[in-house]
Amino acid sequence: MQKFLEVIKDMAKSFRFMLPLVFIFAVVVMFYIRFTQTDARQTVKDIIYTTSKISGRPETIFADFDNDTVVYSGFLPIDIRNKMTDDGYIITSRFGTKIIFMEAFKTKKEKDYYQSFTSEKEYKKHYRGSGAYIISFPRIRRSACMLLARTNWRKKIPNFMGIEVGRVNDNNPNVGTERLSQGVLQGVNEVDYNGPDKSFVANRKLSYREAFKSCHCLLHNKCVVSLKFY
Repeated sequence: MQKFLEVIKDMAKSFRFMLPLVFIFAVVVMFYIRFTQTDARQTVKDIIYTTSKISGRPETIFADFDNDTVVYSGFLPIDIRNKMTDDGYIITSRFGTKIIFMEAFKTKKEKDYYQSFTSEKEYKKHYRGSGAYIISFPRIRRSACMLLARTNWRKKIPNFMGIEVGRVNDNNPNVGTERLSQGVLQGVNEVDYNGPDKSFVANRKLSYREAFKSCHCLLHNKCVVSLKFY
């Protein structure tokens, strides 16, 4: 019994010395979550600003629409960093990761017409541009993924079409944008989950359960959220 009490006393002493470390760790975690939420909320404002700028352009289709177009046209908030490289502009998000802009099909008629061409040569010959575009945020933290997935984009941006949420797959770099760029979401509550290694697609904000399921990148910053607009 005496030995047992001595063990308990030793454990109590050890725990007392560990308390400052536990406190420091808790403070670090708290600030980490706070900064992530701040970055995510500012990102929502950035997206609203950028989409409103794009909506004001005179063109009704998106041809050769990419990061270069967005930077050259001045569609980004002034404090969003971008850098010119040999492969074009790299745009950096509030999370310190890349932002990718790309074209996407708007209607089934548009999609079927362009995909009817069997050769790449014929496709390029007839392609004049698409009716929609995507803003993608690959390799973001789960907390940021959850906040973006739970945002009511349709209420904030009238020309919102859909969202795709998933986990970056190093073997398939198109995960997180491929299904959204090819798909045409028409139902008010259309939702489609395609497995843990693929993605979740919807044309409305995700429920907490849906966001938790699709933002499955807890141990690594490998979540991807893509938004589609016209």
